Amino acid sequence: MSKSGKDLGLDRRIPRRDILHGFGATAALAGLGRSSTLLAADQPVAPLDADYYPPALAGLRGNHRGSWEAAHDLALENRQDWGPVQEPEDPYDLVVVGGGISGLSTAYFYLQKRPGSRVLILDNHDDFGGHARRNEFQLDGQTLIGHAGSQAFADPSRWSRETHRLLAELGIEPERFPDYYDSDFYARHGLTFGFFFDEASYGENRYVPLSTPWGHGPVGFRDPQIAPHRAVESFPLAPEARAQLAALYAMEQAEVDHRAAGLSAERLNRMSYLEFARDYLGVDHPEALGVIVPMPEAIETVGFDAQPVRYGSGYGLPVPAAVLQQRPVDSFVRHFPDGIATVSRQLVAQLFPSAVGSSADLHSGSAAVDDLMTARIDYSQLDRPDRTLKLRLNSTAVNVIHDDVPERSRQVLVTYFTNGRAYRARSGQVVLACYNMMIPHLCPTLPQAQRRAMYRLIKSPLVYSNVVLGNWHAVKAQGFGGAYCPGCLHSMAFVDFPTSIGRYRQPDDPDRPIILHLEWAPTNPGMSKADQNEGGHLRITMTPFREIERSVREQLAGLLGPGGFDPANDIAAMTVNRHPHGYAWTPDPVRGWDGEGPEPHLVARQPFHRIAIANSDAGARFTFDTAIDQAYRAVGELFA
Repeated sequence: MSKSGKDLGLDRRIPRRDILHGFGATAALAGLGRSSTLLAADQPVAPLDADYYPPALAGLRGNHRGSWEAAHDLALENRQDWGPVQEPEDPYDLVVVGGGISGLSTAYFYLQKRPGSRVLILDNHDDFGGHARRNEFQLDGQTLIGHAGSQAFADPSRWSRETHRLLAELGIEPERFPDYYDSDFYARHGLTFGFFFDEASYGENRYVPLSTPWGHGPVGFRDPQIAPHRAVESFPLAPEARAQLAALYAMEQAEVDHRAAGLSAERLNRMSYLEFARDYLGVDHPEALGVIVPMPEAIETVGFDAQPVRYGSGYGLPVPAAVLQQRPVDSFVRHFPDGIATVSRQLVAQLFPSAVGSSADLHSGSAAVDDLMTARIDYSQLDRPDRTLKLRLNSTAVNVIHDDVPERSRQVLVTYFTNGRAYRARSGQVVLACYNMMIPHLCPTLPQAQRRAMYRLIKSPLVYSNVVLGNWHAVKAQGFGGAYCPGCLHSMAFVDFPTSIGRYRQPDDPDRPIILHLEWAPTNPGMSKADQNEGGHLRITMTPFREIERSVREQLAGLLGPGGFDPANDIAAMTVNRHPHGYAWTPDPVRGWDGEGPEPHLVARQPFHRIAIANSDAGARFTFDTAIDQAYRAVGELFA
């Protein structure tokens, strides 16, 4: 039975509920965080003051209100009139559009080559970092830190020399990640991983622990000591569906290989796991498929209808030996409390030392990372009129054009929109480290082939929600550590990574607050990955916070209710990080690149005279190291 809004706690005030819906967050920051001093003649935006601190905002974050409207006006309505354009500043040597890891890395690499240059970084959000941002919560004297997007460091063996060098210069030592991660936390508290079936979808609320690998999230869960094919017997499904899933989990490798006889590795790599399970492994009951198809959604942003056979092995499902791949078990051990936001914060600390004051000695290696983890960035130091390097937030670029025929140009004119006014910055060079799909709208004189290629780089939408519980006795009583949630809006939920570093300690006492992390990727099974992603953008953007909040409260009430959880009393804060344009474009994992000529990102990232292209989109991989590598390449092209 569905709970009322009052039972769920929708009538309760939780921290900053006045800006939870995202409709006042940016305005609140702009109003409360700006200095009251008059604007200098050469300064389009008043300096931010010490009250400005976006990581502490709860509610609707990510692509928050105020960060996307101007871009949508440009891309969807073809808006060209932005009112009178003011040009109050002296020319820059470099303007970077995009303040994520790629944009920050661009400024870092550029200044290494040309120290003392005048550099302006523009970002449309109220915070830096792009997807690599953090959420902070204060409750009962305790600080809790969660990741707002970029989650974990992928396999270091794939990192370039430039990425390794940059991390070393930032004091980040990948070999220390196992020291930060409490590998015994989940088992010590009896927390398992499994499946959660919600009442609205399955007729009852039931959490079933499952002893099987999973493809996304923390490691070290307690083994429930029951074989997966036996655990499936507790799934609230039709008997035939349970029987098919039990047979699937019990299937020996020899039997899988026998059923796949005649299928080449190439054919298997062009076949979805859904097709393989249905046509070769005997799993065709809709309820059985409804359990396994959504499993990879949270990490891949599509289900097994659009993921190849080999991906099944990472989720504990049988695959033929010809495509069996071993996923590193420590992939998600490489995680800071704020995910990869530490990289963007370390970059800001290097570029703007006064923003961290005496919080960290930036040349003392890992000690700086430890100290900065709990330090508060002083945003008032990011855009000062007396500095040659500026990071200007809440500023959306709307036009980027050479001042003459590109071949004869001496400058690039960058028009941006902030606080309801348009400004222009002149620069000798520009790097566009923003969503590559936006670039044809920003830069209308790009060659047509390059514009067409950029339009193909459709990003994958996703939502990361962080929920703070005042205590986690119900979590421990239920034995819940993480779960696939096939019937829920958020298809995955888990107790946040048990990572401690420096003065920041992961809660180990159930009496203390803790973060639950939930993930949602809107899908439309049966369509290509690109088509599903394109449709998901709109769904995420149009779903109001209130609807997401209700869904989260209902999900947690059903999941943790047997342990004594009360959503009205136990939820202390909630932040929903909305990323309609999330992961970078990659070739379709089943169909591959089916167009003519080179893959689109290779065409899209070509330099355009004084303009170079960065962002992970330009590398067709949604990893932080790709963002860094593309920044390094773009800067190199400017100096070629």
